[in-house]
Amino acid sequence: MQDEKLTSNYIIFAVLALGIIFGYSKLFPQPTGNPKPVVTEKTDALNTGGEMQAAPMDAQWEPPTLPAAARSGKTVEVQTSLYTAYVDTAGGTIKKLVLKNYSESPEDGSESLTLVGGKWSSPETVLSLENTNLPNPVPFEYKGETTVKVEGLAREIALSYEQNGFRIVKKLSFTPDTYMIGGKYEIENRSAKTAEYALHFLQRGKIEEADYGPTNALVVSVNGEKKQFNGGDDVGKPLTGGVDWLGFSKKYFIIAALPESGETTQVKTSTKDGREIKTRFSYGRFSIPSGAVSERKWKTYMGPKQENMLSAAGYGFENAIDYGWFGTLSKLAVRVLKYSNGFFDNYGVSIIVITVVFRLLFLPLSIKGMRSMKKMQKKMETLKPKLDALKEKFKDDKKRQNEEMMKLYSNHGINPLSSLGGCLPMLAQVPVFIALYYGLLYSIELRHSSFLWISDLSAAEMLFDVPGTSVPFRILPLAMGVSWWFSTKLTPIAAAGDTAAMQAKIMQFMPLVFTFVMWDFPSGLVLYWTASNVLSVAQQLYINRST
Repeated sequence: MQDEKLTSNYIIFAVLALGIIFGYSKLFPQPTGNPKPVVTEKTDALNTGGEMQAAPMDAQWEPPTLPAAARSGKTVEVQTSLYTAYVDTAGGTIKKLVLKNYSESPEDGSESLTLVGGKWSSPETVLSLENTNLPNPVPFEYKGETTVKVEGLAREIALSYEQNGFRIVKKLSFTPDTYMIGGKYEIENRSAKTAEYALHFLQRGKIEEADYGPTNALVVSVNGEKKQFNGGDDVGKPLTGGVDWLGFSKKYFIIAALPESGETTQVKTSTKDGREIKTRFSYGRFSIPSGAVSERKWKTYMGPKQENMLSAAGYGFENAIDYGWFGTLSKLAVRVLKYSNGFFDNYGVSIIVITVVFRLLFLPLSIKGMRSMKKMQKKMETLKPKLDALKEKFKDDKKRQNEEMMKLYSNHGINPLSSLGGCLPMLAQVPVFIALYYGLLYSIELRHSSFLWISDLSAAEMLFDVPGTSVPFRILPLAMGVSWWFSTKLTPIAAAGDTAAMQAKIMQFMPLVFTFVMWDFPSGLVLYWTASNVLSVAQQLYINRST
């Protein structure tokens, strides 16, 4: 009976370990199930605050619908050291943005990454003026250079438009060495009456999914709380509060608006196919006395999710990077990774260094567990003849057999359940593994970083497909499985009888399962696990020889 209980404990323990390690990334990130189409286009009254009047907006104050194919105006090309932006004077929006320091693929000669354009649009700002039907998009006039180079000092382009006694100036400010772009409206009331206006933010983006979490998603921060929309049932449910930032987030990049307003508003989302999400929020109504000028400012960030750049923006913008439950550990891992890379200039080597660092941190616990299991194994080997004799003597009385075996264990100072303690160092590393999982998965530094034959540590290794199939052949997951198998062969089994047999089967079974599970994991994470296994083998060899 006791052996049966121990066998059950080992099975439960192994399943639990597998579930914690690999179920976490499926259960706790934002949902990635099949999105359900939701159509929500109703108009809700906006909450108001600040200068905004309490009366709800009527139809004329609702943001206009983005035209399917808006007419184009002139194109102004803005070049910085980090990107090239193409501003359309029709609406004053950035229709295309190309990142100079990032390529579309890791292959040599790959084109620079086009972040805005195609599936993704930049945040658009639109005005509503009292008793004035502004065209959509507004055909702004631009009198400056068609090519603007941003070197040293910030450069600003100004677009202007006049109608019905109003002069509207939209300014975009570009600063060197940052992906943050400033925006400002100057609305001058040249009419004889006080007028009101509202400012609207609109954006659309495609939602895509990967094997481990969504590739693209709408992310909103309202009153410091982050909410993510993946095209499911949450789309259509308005969020009310002060918008810190809002945008579409990819794995390594984000396009977001930071309104810098503070007023309460309502974020509305809608979708018609579960794949493209449209979002909008508004501020208004603001009063402009006759002869006065009113200003509204905002910022737009279109670039990589680099923590230092996001943090500099404020408003908790660094939370756009999803580091999971163990965010502090993930950030620590990324910082150690960057620090190490400063010495080795190779992120593959840096991952191995991180592995060594974390293994050293757990070394006392690991050695204690390994030595305990080794001693237990020797005791069990000594008792094996007596245990076999008891099993033979009481083979027809299982209850008596277990009672006598427990007495034998007790007389020799053995607790059979303590054999599970040797697995505790592995469970203790689960938070670290999860932290590294998120740190390596979302660290843009690994994007397109090579190591030996691996061209991209942020993606699954890709050499060639197995002949006659579409199954990719990968060396690193196989090396991970083989190194783990060697580690299990060296690890002592501190049990006897059926329990030992079951434990041995589980230990042989896990490397095979993990090889298949990690087949499509990012190479950087598989490299970490492989290096950890190799260190485990070396550590176990040392323990086996010293005890």
